[in-house]
Amino acid sequence: MKTMSRCAPALLTALRAALPAIGLVALLAGATATLLQNAHATTRTAAPNPRAEAEAARLVELARGYIAKGQYRAAEIELRNALHLNRQLVEARSLLGIARLELGNPLDALNDLQNALAATGERARWVPLIARALNDSGQHARTLAEFGAETLPQADAQASLQVQLGAAHLALGQLEPAERAFTAATTLRAGDVKARLGLGQIHLRRGQVRSAELVADALLEHVPGSAEARLLKANALIARGERTGARRQVEQALAAAPDHVPALQGLAVLLIEAKEYPAAKARIDRLRQLAPGHAPYLEALLAARQGREPAAREALARSLAAQPDHLLSLMLAAELDLEARAHDAAERSLRKVLVLAPDGEAGAGGGAGAFARRLLINLYLATGRPERALQTLQPWLEAKEAKDAKDDVAPEALAAAAEAHLALGDAPRAMALFERAGAALAARGGDALALKVRAAQARIARGGAEAETGFAALEKLARAEPKNPRPDLVLIAALLARKDFGRALAAQAVLAPKQPDHPATHHLRGLALAGRGEAAAARASFERAVALVPAYMPALEQLARLDLAAGQAQTARRHFARVIEQHPHDAAAMLHQAAILRATGGDGAEIVALYERAIAAEPAAAQPRIALAEHYLRGHDGKKALAVAQAAAAALPHEAAVQEALGTAQFAAGQPKEAIATLQALVAARPQAVTAQARLAGIQGAGGDAEQAARTLRRALAASPGHPELTRDLALYLQRAGRPAEALAEARAVQKAKPRSALGHLIEGDVLAAQAQWPLALAAYREAERREAGAEIARRVQQAQAKVKEQGKPAAR
Repeated sequence: MKTMSRCAPALLTALRAALPAIGLVALLAGATATLLQNAHATTRTAAPNPRAEAEAARLVELARGYIAKGQYRAAEIELRNALHLNRQLVEARSLLGIARLELGNPLDALNDLQNALAATGERARWVPLIARALNDSGQHARTLAEFGAETLPQADAQASLQVQLGAAHLALGQLEPAERAFTAATTLRAGDVKARLGLGQIHLRRGQVRSAELVADALLEHVPGSAEARLLKANALIARGERTGARRQVEQALAAAPDHVPALQGLAVLLIEAKEYPAAKARIDRLRQLAPGHAPYLEALLAARQGREPAAREALARSLAAQPDHLLSLMLAAELDLEARAHDAAERSLRKVLVLAPDGEAGAGGGAGAFARRLLINLYLATGRPERALQTLQPWLEAKEAKDAKDDVAPEALAAAAEAHLALGDAPRAMALFERAGAALAARGGDALALKVRAAQARIARGGAEAETGFAALEKLARAEPKNPRPDLVLIAALLARKDFGRALAAQAVLAPKQPDHPATHHLRGLALAGRGEAAAARASFERAVALVPAYMPALEQLARLDLAAGQAQTARRHFARVIEQHPHDAAAMLHQAAILRATGGDGAEIVALYERAIAAEPAAAQPRIALAEHYLRGHDGKKALAVAQAAAAALPHEAAVQEALGTAQFAAGQPKEAIATLQALVAARPQAVTAQARLAGIQGAGGDAEQAARTLRRALAASPGHPELTRDLALYLQRAGRPAEALAEARAVQKAKPRSALGHLIEGDVLAAQAQWPLALAAYREAERREAGAEIARRVQQAQAKVKEQGKPAAR
């Protein structure tokens, strides 16, 4: 394919690099052998005549022999002939389901197997196979819903069912229940190979590569010819980056079992990756003979790598027609759409993967769901939708909060969140997240560059001369890395956070050659120029970003701000109106347009209509619903805000931001008890939900319970130590609760922990001001101003000066 998406070449590179590894893991997951039992005699409806009945029975026995030899295509032919003679022959129908399952046709197999179950009632015989057919067709949630509570009377059958339940949990990223199911299978059937393979896959998903290798080695010691064990070993080697060793394992699997379908698939993937296309085609041709249902995806992958896009799409259409939920086909479809700049289509495919294979934490195991989420996040960042990137990141950012208070979020998620906040112009937040990402990488033994970046960040955080050493180190790293933009982004975020706009421009000049066609490159230059007050030059940079990606939201927002500052309200409105005209379902553009209308005195009904359109466009997104509730809150219409928040909570009951909005609306509508109950439930489930903790404390304090508000904030600080807003609020509530000494102690603890920060002195000044100790408060505010000049601190200094003058007392020195 000759067309390359300018905004997302790195996404294509990442997807192409990951598909082989993801593919082999997925193929192994489908490699569990069918529960093949010698068929019992089953009830039949009488054949039309004795001769036809006898011939049909002969064909069934012939097919049974083919199945025993693994010759499923021949078995399918004989069974279809048998059913032509006697369509009521249950045994033929059931064996046909088994053959079709092995031939990669799970949907037709599912129909056959369900008919067999209905005709015979033999649940022990057919339920494990039906569960496998559901799994093979991607219906993992249905497997769990229909058979999760099933208990089959025979231990052997129950073990086979547990294997399929484990496979379903594994596909959905539910590692702990998957482990329980596979372990139960080994208890029911000692040494169950498929269950042990499943446990090996769990080790891989957890990054425990050596443990997975040990499982494979143990299986090979007892069953040297186990192709499945060889594939597990191959996957472990791929996780280590040892492609040659992985290929050798797959070839050994095929030497032991020449027609082993997953091994043929795995070797075809490795050959395609190595650009050995004729050899790959030979394996695919053989696969088409053995299991034609498994061939279309590989045909599509081969065609895509050879640059034959029409052939790739045709093969993908066949693959998805047969298996609409085939994860690898959906991933490849996303790649082709990215290449064609069809970002909306790519997004749909990736979101479907996420629904079918929910992932665990960032970076875990290389599963399709985790990779699809990473790709979506990067797609949103590359196409100027940082808000969507943050929404997509939220499950990773909150995953550990539900378990404990430790900062154990994966560095990949933290770094992506940092880039999103940087795009949104929140450089201080971006810098804090980059620091956390660096610390997480260091804790996990990150690569050399990551560790050097982290060391530089630590120096910057210490301030003074150390900070200058850190900045110099980042500048050196940025110049030394001709392709990797991470040191540049960390450096620019830190410089923008410190409002060192001139140096940020110099850093952006180093970044520009690395990614000249990425809109963020020009957007960052615009932010630095705007910070210097160079509006015309900033506008040119933002316009360059929009020229690269017309719907690049951060740059459009900055252009609108420049227009508003120049008094050009109508021009400001047109930026997002054009995006909505071209993309009528772009909820983010609608939210931005509503904000512009609100800022320029637009019609209230038009603003509400935009919010409602955004909700209709993305009913599963929290932000449009929250934005509408906040709109009503700004208009002091608590009842309407509450109605919107209640509808949002009903539609999205597990969204933390929605629950927080509900609590806020309940309080505004005069329901403080309900608001407190809502927020208490939220912070109990998510102790690190900082804004919810602060909101709960605020409602408690507004009700006159400063003591309870202080307790809430102490719990919040236990989860998020040193959080500035929480610390400030705690000191103020301690003051209100009649504990001024404790309030001052909190302020001075911040001063000691962050001697170069204005925060501790600002808190001290607020506490002293609440006690009307204005000379001491003025001294504290002046200390804050020495560390960080700003309008808010200047306002406090002026207020304190006026109060001191009123009292006629000199300021403390």
